[in-house]
Amino acid sequence: MMAAMALCFVGGNLLLKNMIARPRPFMVDPTVILKVPMPGEYSFPSGHTMNGFSAAAVIFLHNKKAGAAALCFAALIAFSRMYLFVHFPTDILGGLLIGVGAAFVSVKWFVKLLFKNPC
Repeated sequence: MMAAMALCFVGGNLLLKNMIARPRPFMVDPTVILKVPMPGEYSFPSGHTMNGFSAAAVIFLHNKKAGAAALCFAALIAFSRMYLFVHFPTDILGGLLIGVGAAFVSVKWFVKLLFKNPC
């Protein structure tokens, strides 16, 4: 799970956010009053959504029942980011896709690494 979240941090937060530099919804519409502290990073992709779905997908790949609950929780996190006007729907979609992709890559990498030298 940590590997998936690290991939999200490096690929999403450090690289994509700064390359795309998309303003947040409350910056585009100054009439919006934020109910949370003003985020300091750019909007695309959603870091909360990336991390939520990367963790949930790793759990799902290990245990379907617990993973289904985790995916529901990740979806609530993603919705909250739009509800609070800190992300656009496409930021959420991008975060979801990157998070799930990072989960699959990290699980596949971990399994390959773990079973490379069977004892």
